[in-house]
Amino acid sequence: MPITRLMLLSLTLLVFPLQAFAIECLPEEAPVVKLRSAIADTKFVRSNSIRDLTKVHGSPQQKSKKVLGTGGGAMSIKANLRFRTATQGRKSCVSLKEIKAEYVSYPEIHIASNFRKGSCAYNAVLEHEEKHIAILKEFHNEYSQKLKADMENLAMQINVTGPVAAKDVQKVQDEASADLYRWIDSFTRQASLILEQRQAKIDTEEEYKKMSSLCKDMGRSL
Repeated sequence: MPITRLMLLSLTLLVFPLQAFAIECLPEEAPVVKLRSAIADTKFVRSNSIRDLTKVHGSPQQKSKKVLGTGGGAMSIKANLRFRTATQGRKSCVSLKEIKAEYVSYPEIHIASNFRKGSCAYNAVLEHEEKHIAILKEFHNEYSQKLKADMENLAMQINVTGPVAAKDVQKVQDEASADLYRWIDSFTRQASLILEQRQAKIDTEEEYKKMSSLCKDMGRSL
């Protein structure tokens, strides 16, 4: 019996030092998502003729249709990650502290240089393209909320990693950043497709006929 007690005591002394050096990776705080959302001032471009605009934006299936103007714009989504790290011995925990993102839309209207500013044709094209800008702004405000909510869900999915070797902390952070950039690329592609579908609803035959019937100088420019 004395021998058994000595053996148990010896095992206990061996186990506790190992537990003291163990590291458990648990979430400290939920990651924070900060999103700056902005719509730039509308840019007006008058340097391209009907021929130029048709060459760039015209449909190969409808070669007879001339492009008198365009309205829309680009969107830009950028983000950076901030991490927390806790290291004990040769092991580390990596947790996501913050996603700082920026979503900016850049409205842009092109009106063919054939149309004199203030003319009936110019005003008719401008009125049409401003409808596209209104759609872009409405979409931006809607999707800025969706972007923040989706990023918050993503942040929780990549919140805590580990334990990992302390030497691999930078690798883990780089992989998380790469995952975020791929996610942003996918989000942007899907958002762009939806925006294009909404914009297409404005470009109807009825709308084009209405524009053509408004102004005599529009017909002379085609």
